[in-house]
Amino acid sequence: MLPEGSVAVILDSALVARPGATGSPSSLTVTHGARAQRGAGSWTVVAPEVPGVMNPPQHVLLDTTAVIAQVERGAEVLRGRRPVLSTTVVKQFIRDPNRRNVLSDELRGFLSTSRGKLVPDGTEATVGQLQARAQELGRSLSTTDARIGGAAIREGLPVITSDKRFRNFLRAIGYPVEGH
Repeated sequence: MLPEGSVAVILDSALVARPGATGSPSSLTVTHGARAQRGAGSWTVVAPEVPGVMNPPQHVLLDTTAVIAQVERGAEVLRGRRPVLSTTVVKQFIRDPNRRNVLSDELRGFLSTSRGKLVPDGTEATVGQLQARAQELGRSLSTTDARIGGAAIREGLPVITSDKRFRNFLRAIGYPVEGH
């Protein structure tokens, strides 16, 4: 679900693009009053003039690097927002044998005190579409990053990551992403 007042288009039933993004989808669905201009075989997303659209989201999807920064290093990556973690992020975080008990202690405490939540990964169809889009752009996207990105797209949330490759891919498709 997209945040209230957000502007997006859905390309090929799964890829969400933000204003200014371009693409050549086989199907195009425009949401929240945005419009898309068709160019030479591609689309450009154009945002409508909607007062108050720039309100920051209350939730943000963290990738594993952001969770490590927040939980283990005490970095303030949330900036007052509530964290959302995908299944893949939790699995990556606890994969390290030194963190096996963290899920029941620090991670649960972090989610509880910050009023965060867990969400399922992006679907395999979305994963495939994201990886195909990466290839079209001459990039690579790991399955884990595609699952995390798919979760963010489905939830309509921006992503926080320090993974430069993942961040640059999301920017390239016009999806909101922040570094930390």
